[in-house]
Amino acid sequence: MQIPLLSFLYRYNTLLVVQVLEGLEEALTNGSGANSDDFVSDMLQHPSIDMRLAAVRTIEVRARYANEGFDWDRLRATVDLEVQLDTEKAKRAFGSTILVKDFFA
Repeated sequence: MQIPLLSFLYRYNTLLVVQVLEGLEEALTNGSGANSDDFVSDMLQHPSIDMRLAAVRTIEVRARYANEGFDWDRLRATVDLEVQLDTEKAKRAFGSTILVKDFFA
């Protein structure tokens, strides 16, 4: 999602790009980055027109990406793999805890 937004921003002059990127970094570091809707909402209320335009473009890009470019099957496979690895890790941790408790009991 960031690549189309950045390519959009680079069409403008360097100073504008730097200002918008600094604004995006500021928005992310101020704690609203955890929720994408809050992040975009904060950008839409920014005093700079350039940040508000970047927010509108972000909305357009993520909507188009979700509809056309997002690979749901790949996401599911990645999540399935991560869940499987986390489950195996938790089982190993639990198993080693039980073995240690039984050994020293």
